[in-house]
Amino acid sequence: MRASIGFFAAATLLVSAPLLAEESDSGWYGGVSLGATKLESGLGFKDDAIGLGLLGGYQQTKYIGWEGEIQASGDAKDTVTSSNGPVSIKAKYDSWAIGIVARYPFAKRFTVFGRFLPMYGRYTADFSSSSQSRKQVEREGGYTVGAGASAQFGHVDLRLRYDLQRVNFEEAQEIEYPQRLGLDVLWRF
Repeated sequence: MRASIGFFAAATLLVSAPLLAEESDSGWYGGVSLGATKLESGLGFKDDAIGLGLLGGYQQTKYIGWEGEIQASGDAKDTVTSSNGPVSIKAKYDSWAIGIVARYPFAKRFTVFGRFLPMYGRYTADFSSSSQSRKQVEREGGYTVGAGASAQFGHVDLRLRYDLQRVNFEEAQEIEYPQRLGLDVLWRF
């Protein structure tokens, strides 16, 4: 996996090098994000949590930019049945990330984009049942890969995006990877 991340970074630099010389469509932006994060566990737990995020970035050229975000998923709760009886699960996800955004404008006001953001994220799940004491599982670090489309209205962009978040899961598979569908509102300065 580390080799594929290194390959992706090298390919991005090779492709973006000629584009960095362009001066059009550059500038700072900031915004907010509202999204539904799908949280799952290997025990059958599956729930969506509505969360918020703050975004900011710099569009270096018409095609390449840098973006950072802080995101909180909200709480997802469910009760699943296991061989030991009902298990209550409460999960949430918080992260901050900084990475690269590649854009391709189709028209003056419509763009598709892809994102790759190395991140620090904390995914926490609390498991409790009548026969077991409470167990908490946490995972940290990873990356976000996403894609979406954007429409521009003056200095405001509306973006619809889908992100897959990959967190280091070295100890257990009780927590699946979060997926997020979000709507962003960005203001260009």
